[in-house]
Amino acid sequence: PLVFKKLIYEMRFDPASSRYALFGPFYVGIRFAPGALADVMRGAVAAS
Repeated sequence: PLVFKKLIYEMRFDPASSRYALFGPFYVGIRFAPGALADVMRGAVAAS
């Protein structure tokens, strides 16, 4: 998503981040309670 692209772009101008940062994998998704899985699969739960 664009928000992560903007974050990485800004971090490259920080001297410590640009010199020493090691960016691992990024995971994007929504979090929900295990009991809400059926609702999520139906599309009934909006991402917050």
